[in-house]
Amino acid sequence: AIYMTGINDILVKNIKIFEVNSSGSGKFAVYGISNVNVTLYNNTITTIGNTAHAISFTTTDNSTFDSNLIRTTNANAYGIQFTAGSVGNLIKNNNITLIGGSSRGISLSTFSSDPDYTTIINNTILTTNTSSNGTRIESNHNFFINNSIITVGNASMGLSITQYGNNSFINNSIRTSGVRAYGIILESSCRIPEVGPPS
Repeated sequence: AIYMTGINDILVKNIKIFEVNSSGSGKFAVYGISNVNVTLYNNTITTIGNTAHAISFTTTDNSTFDSNLIRTTNANAYGIQFTAGSVGNLIKNNNITLIGGSSRGISLSTFSSDPDYTTIINNTILTTNTSSNGTRIESNHNFFINNSIITVGNASMGLSITQYGNNSFINNSIRTSGVRAYGIILESSCRIPEVGPPS
């Protein structure tokens, strides 16, 4: 629906995006590469296809995703995703619901030892199927504050963190329901300097 590459200082607000054709896979409602200072504010996004992601950006810096309503209804779908060296972004006040299995609410997958300095704050994430992830962090030096995550489904995780470290987690609420469902998973040699009290 929206594709942007090499764009600076852009605002996308009050837009409604609804995927009407569930055929095919690997689709994006909003997709961006190599952008700076992108703001997505108060948009409503619904995807219905397999591997149909709502918002995905790569090598995008200093951007803000605020107060968006996101719903994915098929498997392997991501609500908000940053990949490949995206730095200094803010994800706040979003409401994300994932209906299909093996999905992720928020995913930071930069796979870099360099700091990302992304802040994830005041988001609400609900997953309702198996093997899903409320938030997955595969990057360094991020801040996860005052978020609410609920997962319903076997083998699901509220928050999973890989070997990258130095992330801060403060005053988050995580609830899970299902067999082999975990609130927090630490993979490999994670380093977490600060974990705040449960809400």
